Parts: sequence; C-alpha cells; structure tokens
Amino acid sequence: QAAVTSMTSPNATLESSVAEHAKRLKSQMKRLRPNNTASIRPGSSRPMSSRSSRPSTASYRQTHRDLAHATKEFEVSVKQFVPLLMLQAKALWDQGEYAKTEAFLQQHSEILGDNNIFCENMAHTLFLQQGDKFEESIPYYEVLINSHTDTSNLLDLPAMALANLCVAHILTNQNEEAEAIMKAIALEEDNALAMGEVTESYHNSIVNLAVGTLYCERGNYDFGISRICKSLEPFDKNLSPDTWFYTKRCFLALASKISKLMFMMNDAMLHGIIDFLDDVEAEGTNIVLDDSISLTNEPTTIASEARQLKQMFVTLST
Repeated sequence: QAAVTSMTSPNATLESSVAEHAKRLKSQMKRLRPNNTASIRPGSSRPMSSRSSRPSTASYRQTHRDLAHATKEFEVSVKQFVPLLMLQAKALWDQGEYAKTEAFLQQHSEILGDNNIFCENMAHTLFLQQGDKFEESIPYYEVLINSHTDTSNLLDLPAMALANLCVAHILTNQNEEAEAIMKAIALEEDNALAMGEVTESYHNSIVNLAVGTLYCERGNYDFGISRICKSLEPFDKNLSPDTWFYTKRCFLALASKISKLMFMMNDAMLHGIIDFLDDVEAEGTNIVLDDSISLTNEPTTIASEARQLKQMFVTLST
C-alpha cells in the first residue's frame, strides 16, 4: 500500500512507512533479547531468591512459546519491511547517490544485519563506490555464501554477487580467495549439470566474464581476453546474447587500444583471438541478437558480429 501511494507522494508516504516499520521492528527485537537484570517477583520490588528464581517446567515452556511467537512475528515484519526499505534506497541508487544509499541502509543494519537481501544490496552499494569500499563490500557478499546449506548451493545465489565478490578479492590482493570461489562455482555447476539438476547455468561463465573484463579495464588484455575466451567454453552451453554482449565489449575496447597504438598485439594473441572468433561464428549462426536487419538484409546474429570482429582484428594486424 505504501509503495502504491508513494507514486504520488514518494517522500512523505514512503519515509513515514519505513520509519513506522523500523520502530516496530526495534520494539520486537527488544522482546527477543535475553533479560540480564535480576528477576522480580510480581507485586514485589525485591529480587527473587536464588532458590525461587529457578523457573518451573510450565514457566519454561510458556517462555519458550512466547519466544517462538515473538521470533515468528519478527520474521514476518522483516519480510514486510525489506521491500519498503529497498524501494526508498532505490530512489537514491537511481540518482547515482551511492554514498547516501550506503548511509541510509546503514541506519537499519542493526535490524537487518544478516538479511540476505539487505547484505546483497549493501554490498553492491559499496562495490560501486570502488576504492577502499571494495574491501568493505566483501563481508556483505560473504554473508550470502555463508548462508548456503546442504540443500542450497552457490548456484542458488545471484551470479553477479559472486562475480563482484571475486573481483573485490582480486582488487584487494586476495587472489587465492577469488580462485577458490571460482573453482567451487565451476565444480558445483558441473555436478548440477551432470546430475540433471539444471539444464543450463551461466554462473561460471558470468564470473569469468567479470574477472576478464576487470583485467581488460586495468590494461592486462593478454590475461583478460584469455579469461573471457575461457568463459564461453563450452560454446554450446555458454554462448548467448547476454554473454556475447559483454564479450564483444572487451574485444571492441581492445581493438580501440590497438588502433590508437596504445597496445601492441603479438602474433600468438592474434591467432588465439581469430580461433576464438571462428568458434563463436560456427556456434552462433542461429542465435539472433535482435529484430533489426543488417545491410545484407539478414538478421543480425552472433555469427555475423563475430565475422565483423575477426575482419577488424585482421585489418589491425596488417
């Protein structure tokens, strides 16, 4: 209701609703905290003696039921609160105000500190601020990994969250941690596909794409391009309009650097790129990218774009 009303008066209605829910949750949290003060006998201002302070079985059961009820009530309130909180945070996010988004979310960390949705959004907010914030984002992303159990694996987590975590580890000189996560993702994905638990999964591909893109952006095109080429293997499983979109961006960036004499491509790298684009062309013949018609009056496919990129690199090498 608050979300609908906020379309006409976004600030007042949504902020009021968020504040109201936050106040209620804090009150509910107090009921869940153990009471460390001395127990007081009803109707008396004197503490109960140690002999009489031991709760009876009936009293213990009632306390346990009360706690279970309060916990359930708190969980329901959290589920109602999180969408409202994220809706208000999105208003700041959409304006590119990531520091303000962080400050706003941080106000509610006491309530939602271990909530997966809260941690994922806080992690993304920190990640996009870059710099020292990369390291700060890692604990929030790790909450997602630590939350997966025997009945849910890494493939149940958002691929971009895992990709960002690996990138954050690399940028903070924790390459071994990033490699361990990538190996775990690849293993779980292979097992899930072999067992028939999933028919397709792009987690490993997306993570490799993110890492490869990172190295390309940092000027290490040799390693970055090799990682990107690896991300699409096997092509029949990982080549799609989405993965191709990010792949070709890196190749176009590399071509731009070469054309401006800002990067020298050796023969081994050229041959590797040509072989890769040959494979993409062969596999992407029937993958149409959009409904537009090219100059040859044919639909634009991954194969047609791979041919154009191949011709571009051949021209740049001469």
